[in-house]
Amino acid sequence: TVLAWGLKGKESLLPYLFRILMIERNLLSTTNAKQSIGRVSHSLISKGWRPKREMLEELDIPRVMVDLVLQCWKEDPHKRPTFAEVLEYLEKEATKEILMSTQTLPGSPVTSKPGTYGRRSSTSGALRMRILVQKNTEAKEHGGEKAKKRIDEGIKDLVDLFDKDRDGPIGEDELEFARGLLQGLAKGSLGNEEEYLEKLKGEELRKRIEEDEKAEKEMEEASKQLKERISKRKEKREKLKSALEEEEGEDANIQGKGEGKGKVTPVM
Repeated sequence: TVLAWGLKGKESLLPYLFRILMIERNLLSTTNAKQSIGRVSHSLISKGWRPKREMLEELDIPRVMVDLVLQCWKEDPHKRPTFAEVLEYLEKEATKEILMSTQTLPGSPVTSKPGTYGRRSSTSGALRMRILVQKNTEAKEHGGEKAKKRIDEGIKDLVDLFDKDRDGPIGEDELEFARGLLQGLAKGSLGNEEEYLEKLKGEELRKRIEEDEKAEKEMEEASKQLKERISKRKEKREKLKSALEEEEGEDANIQGKGEGKGKVTPVM
């Protein structure tokens, strides 16, 4: 969701989202969940798909996060919430969940329901994300291995919060990606977007040039084959024409000989 916010309508940055989706997909234990995430990833990358409520609910995503995803993926990037608004929204929802968890007496207007724990975990995770962003900002200002270690510990805590059944330690590649994400959140953007977009633009231009050159070669080859076919047909036509003329000549000779035999010479 935060990545969706960070894209701000720049579909060229979808590989960022694809990568985090792949990490989440690998963390999931059930086959159905992996297949669902796979469908979402494929739709995002290959079809320019926009998230729909039904699809997100199918993934068993908490209601709070579903609402936030839909806000962050609005068609008009200018209507999407700012990072500060995202955090404010998550904090408000976290407060609601805490209140819901305390109202468990019979007859209470709001009682705990199945799935409340998952929603509370997600919103608590959002608060931890805010703390991590702040830690990352401090680390940039002060530097040092100690600050980096604190951030890595926070990332591990956050992953543990969302994935209690995970087997094995968190990989260095996941930590590296999470660090980059936190840096992007701290400054309100994901990496050097302009440089990245220029790189993508250059790659796209090179790809188009290669495709044009390939198409040109294919057209030249097709033209060459067409000329060869025309030449062969012309040669065949000339042979047929010669054969026809030869046959007509033979018929004329036979006819002339027949007329000569039928003539009567007058007697003097």
